[in-house]
Amino acid sequence: MINKGCHSFNRTDAEHKTIIIMGVGKSGTSMIAKVVQTLGVNMGDNTKSIVLERKDIYESLENNQLNKFKQLVEKENTKNKLWGWKRPKSIEYVETFEPLVRNPHYIIPFRDYIAIASRNQMDTGLNIRENIMNTHIEKYSKVISFISKNKKPLFVFSYEKSLSNRRYFVEQVANFIGISDIEKIDQAIREISPNNGKYINKNRLIGHFDKVANNVVHGWAKKLNLEKKLDLILYVNGVKRKKIKANKKRSDLSKYGDHAFSASLTSLSLTPGVKYEIDIKSIDGESLKDSPKTYQPI
Repeated sequence: MINKGCHSFNRTDAEHKTIIIMGVGKSGTSMIAKVVQTLGVNMGDNTKSIVLERKDIYESLENNQLNKFKQLVEKENTKNKLWGWKRPKSIEYVETFEPLVRNPHYIIPFRDYIAIASRNQMDTGLNIRENIMNTHIEKYSKVISFISKNKKPLFVFSYEKSLSNRRYFVEQVANFIGISDIEKIDQAIREISPNNGKYINKNRLIGHFDKVANNVVHGWAKKLNLEKKLDLILYVNGVKRKKIKANKKRSDLSKYGDHAFSASLTSLSLTPGVKYEIDIKSIDGESLKDSPKTYQPI
């Protein structure tokens, strides 16, 4: 007997289902959303985005606009036998939407904690050690609590196992949903891709180390798909010396927002006439474009 890492509970043969993909962010929810969509489930008009989330659905729920949510549900129920949405955070408010949707079927991925923490660091600069603990104590505890209490149809799977047993995995997902179309199953298998390059590139570090003059460094930095203001680290000759916040306004960066920085080196007591290598990096160790620079204070 081979462990292929997926299992369904309480599956029904009902013709009409609402598929809800949720759980922990960066655990494989985008991958399974793409598979489900390819199998023929209507996952909304916003699925051209990299993360495949329905903004109309999650905003109505997270802003407590339940009348709007009910209207969306009624519209989708009228048009589609199979429809749904993907939003990891949905697990935090199941009790709000579950009574309002038709025959909810839940899909939850499980993924290696280190992989989740590493992806979070790439995307947002979060500390890996802290993120591992948060994933275990905060995030997956909610998943386990949901699984232990909820009696609705549920499909759980190992992200890692799904990559090594793709056909079996997709066939099990299709069976859970109620899809038997071989062509769609074959197409969905081809959609499975670990380390989605487009997704990662959407969250890449952009910016520039513009100059260092008169004991002040200047530049800008942000993650492409993240509005959070970044913390940067300034290194002198390879030694971490100062934290910088990229949160200042600059007219030429208006399309990106307030992500410029200027920081004094005075407190570092650099010796006049000595050449130093100044490097500015993100929290996860990626240098800004045109960094490092050589600087000789006067």
